[in-house]
Amino acid sequence: MLNYLFWLTEYLGYYNSLIFVIIAYVAYYLLSNTFMFLGIGIIIGIYISYYMKNYYNNMPYNNMAYNNML
Repeated sequence: MLNYLFWLTEYLGYYNSLIFVIIAYVAYYLLSNTFMFLGIGIIIGIYISYYMKNYYNNMPYNNMAYNNML
C-alpha cells in the first residue's frame, strides 16, 4: 500500500498529491454520513439526467433524417 502511495506521489507530483489527499479526505468525510451520501448521489443523478436530456435532445444529427426528406 505504501509503495502504491509513493508511486502515486511521484507520478502526480507533491503539490498535486497534497490536493488529492485533501479532496479524498473531504470526500471521505462527506460520504461517511448516510444522509450526505444519499444527498450527493441524488444531486449527481439529477445533474446527469438533466445534462443527458438536454445534450442528446439538442444534437443536430437527431433531425438529419427528417431534414433530408424535406
